Amino acid sequence: MNDTLNYIPKKQFLQTMGISRYTFRDWVEKRNLPIIRIGYRTFIPFSEYKEWEKKYHKNIPQNSEKNSEFEWKNIF
Repeated sequence: MNDTLNYIPKKQFLQTMGISRYTFRDWVEKRNLPIIRIGYRTFIPFSEYKEWEKKYHKNIPQNSEKNSEFEWKNIF
């Protein structure tokens, strides 16, 4: 991320998020991901991205140990 401008270049954003350019385009068109175009280059404003992220953030548990404590009852 460029600290002086506070913009994330598109290429770096794609690598960091692990998404394709098609998913990126989908996020921009359907989910209104904030972008800025300067010439032919595309950037994501970091502060606006953080606000956008709060709106579309999903809380997915990362720790599978807590899930292993649960036991299903056998119905047969």
